[in-house]
Amino acid sequence: MAAIAFALQLVLMVVVGAHLAPTLLLWPLLMLLTSGIALGVGLFLAPAIGRFRDLRYAIPISLQLLLLASPVGYPLSAVPEGMRNWYMLNPFAGLMESFRTIALDGRVPAATALLPAAGWAAVLIGLGTLYFRSQEATVADWI
Repeated sequence: MAAIAFALQLVLMVVVGAHLAPTLLLWPLLMLLTSGIALGVGLFLAPAIGRFRDLRYAIPISLQLLLLASPVGYPLSAVPEGMRNWYMLNPFAGLMESFRTIALDGRVPAATALLPAAGWAAVLIGLGTLYFRSQEATVADWI
């Protein structure tokens, strides 16, 4: 799915006449980090939804709040300077800014923007795997 999205992004950039910088080769790395965070969250949510049935109704609302709390529709520069350090604790803030830096500026994103996302991905996958393995034997009983 991510490869299809990347190919469509490249086609769209060619159609609109955007400059195709060599830094676009970093785009799959950012997709990998994004997928790692999603995998880690999914490892937590899969058994939890089996046990707590109402949790599935809270997930769409949480995703919308995460979308608003991440710089998807606005640049990071729109966030007040004093709040940026706290704001960068959001794992998607650095990722979205890195996607924007690569696509619009053709520059390599700052490592400080990607380190929190990489840390979150590693922690979420590690802890999510431990939680999933501890719950997988009993999740069938809840369902």
